[in-house]
Amino acid sequence: MQRRFLLVPEIDQARDLFNDLLRAGLPWRQIRVMARDDILLEGLPEAPLSRRTDLLPALRRGVLIGGAMGLAGGLIAIMVPPIGDVLGFPAVLVVGAIGAVFGALSATMIAIDVPHPSVRRFREEIDAGRILMMVDVPAGRAGEIDTLIRKLHPQVTDATGTGGSAAHP
Repeated sequence: MQRRFLLVPEIDQARDLFNDLLRAGLPWRQIRVMARDDILLEGLPEAPLSRRTDLLPALRRGVLIGGAMGLAGGLIAIMVPPIGDVLGFPAVLVVGAIGAVFGALSATMIAIDVPHPSVRRFREEIDAGRILMMVDVPAGRAGEIDTLIRKLHPQVTDATGTGGSAAHP
């Protein structure tokens, strides 16, 4: 799959493009849309948090860093004679798990407001009122879909090249 990043000037044009892509045989789940908060995306598949924000990468980092720090803290705690004699090694695992949970929670609370790296470059366009449509196109149909978009929707800007098309399994 190849991801296309399309900038559409108006919501009605985005709906028309969405319907044309469906008629061309693309499943709706391969099309996701982002817009400014005041633009109603009724009838269009809104991009989930995982595509709009840095949530999943931050979650991974939070679990890894929090878990590592928790394990380190647990190891240090059991080395202190009075605490280590009482707690033992299972406490290290418990403190590591607590650290992982704490790291995941704090990282996701921050990341929910950070744009996903692949859409960060479109923030100004979205803020200006343009609609970002992310379309996952099978590699064998990329040329056909690109031609369809250019022919039926000349007002749409294919911004995929402004950072390379992302390949997806």
